[in-house]
Amino acid sequence: MLLPGQGYGAYAAEVPRDSAYALAMNGAGSLVAAGSTQGVASVVDVRSGQGVMALKGHTDNIRQALHAVLALQLDGEGRLLLSGSADHSVRLWDLGQQRCVQTLAVHTDSVWALAAGPGFAAVYSGGRDGCIYRPSAAARARLAFDGSASHPAPQQRQPAAATPSIPPIQHAAVLTDRRHVVTRDADGGVACWDWTAGRAVRDFGRADVLEVEASLFQPSHSVSAWCAAEVKLGSLGGCMEPPQCFGAEIYAQDLGDEEAPVDLKVNFGEQMLVALFAGWAERQRGTPQPGQQQQQQQGGGPGAGPGSGGAGQGDAVAEGATGGESGAMTDADGGKAQGGGGSAPSSRFSFQGPLAPVVMVSGGGGGGGSVPWRCAIDAFTGQEDVPQWVADCVLHGRYPVSRELKMAFQLAPLPGSQLPSLLQSKLNAPRVLRVNKVADYVRRKMEEHGIALREEPLFWDPAKAERWQAEQAGTDGGGGLGATARVHQLQPVQAAAVGGPRGGGAGGTGGGGAAIIITCGGHTVPWDFSLAAVRQWIWRRSDDLVLHYSVRDHGTPLRLPAIRPPS
Repeated sequence: MLLPGQGYGAYAAEVPRDSAYALAMNGAGSLVAAGSTQGVASVVDVRSGQGVMALKGHTDNIRQALHAVLALQLDGEGRLLLSGSADHSVRLWDLGQQRCVQTLAVHTDSVWALAAGPGFAAVYSGGRDGCIYRPSAAARARLAFDGSASHPAPQQRQPAAATPSIPPIQHAAVLTDRRHVVTRDADGGVACWDWTAGRAVRDFGRADVLEVEASLFQPSHSVSAWCAAEVKLGSLGGCMEPPQCFGAEIYAQDLGDEEAPVDLKVNFGEQMLVALFAGWAERQRGTPQPGQQQQQQQGGGPGAGPGSGGAGQGDAVAEGATGGESGAMTDADGGKAQGGGGSAPSSRFSFQGPLAPVVMVSGGGGGGGSVPWRCAIDAFTGQEDVPQWVADCVLHGRYPVSRELKMAFQLAPLPGSQLPSLLQSKLNAPRVLRVNKVADYVRRKMEEHGIALREEPLFWDPAKAERWQAEQAGTDGGGGLGATARVHQLQPVQAAAVGGPRGGGAGGTGGGGAAIIITCGGHTVPWDFSLAAVRQWIWRRSDDLVLHYSVRDHGTPLRLPAIRPPS
């Protein structure tokens, strides 16, 4: 609003914290009515910001989508209010009596727009049914239709002109990798979106959204919910809240960076925030404003202090090579994940859509403000009231370390395998750690006992199998590698025989020796599964995951888990 001597400003009004789908103001600009998704029309005194009344009466017994007030109209004197809702009705309210004095139910679908002349002498209502109706003002603040009773003919059925638009998104389902989202729009069009790129990566046309979700089901992933999908505005959005948004990781190579180290992983929440607020951070560092230097320099906030930190592009660790005395599977040098050292993080996410994403902050900014705001990511000025936990992340790479990033599991020889036990059988490792790292860990430990085992991976994803074969061909000259089995079918299969002696020989992926097999509950575990995926889709229990290692018997068919998409 326009504040005397201060230009335009904003402050929070006492209204329900639901989405506001309609606004109306009286002639003097002293009253504002806001229609919410809960079917309530709230009237606010603009001068004080105080709520004056909440008008309840709209319901939605037909459609299950919204109980929303979608259209509002105040008369010039602020005595009467018209409201249109998703319950197909138009209601006339007397603000002096704070009650509904008349209900018109002529539309067959949601009422989307209202317009009125002075004193409500002429009123027009437009709805999703494509019809426009015109009741007239009658005596005693009532509306009536000329020459008609309760079902008048609409004023117009076809528009004089139309603005091209795209159908709104009505449904969104996040896939198991927590990176891709399947959406369905109002016309039945189904698409798959990549959150990290900000665009649709595949268009299925008009299709059954459940069938598409099932076809894209990938059980090798089980990623924590770091972002919740929202479609309330008709577009695909995501809601991030601390500390849950920092509870998921992804390998850099899975983002398409083939040059990244194979074990380099990044935090979903940190990377998304850094990508969204890159423009804001750049302006903060370049031209700090009064009060913003403190936000840049202070080390407080949810992401600071002992036990917190973020692994940025240069801080992500490589894991799974050794096991320390504590039972943690760490990187090759025995290092643990460290907190951010105050350096500015960078993001591997790159938004490639035709429009820049829009950031919407619900309040609680770093300066203690509570006024919601929104801004396209290419329009930041550096003066926005960014929440402190966001500033800590994008400026300093600091964020709370989530316990969800790690999980405990037990690793033991399969009874009857005659392989020795590990000195430390209970381990801690990242949730995203793949089973191939566990197998490599077992191979190294068996070498310490003088037992040579070789790797013979089993892959669920054919693309990963092809990548592994190409990598091994490049390091071994293309010979003596043995075959990899693709196990993306749901039935037990007889894997191809592997050349080479069953015992003795040099260790490593290309040497001789018996082949390692990792099992869980008697089922063979694909090597491209993460530990979290094994726990969710194979172990299916709340206690610690238990994995067994043994020597593969090529005369016995593999027993594979029956994994089906969730209903």
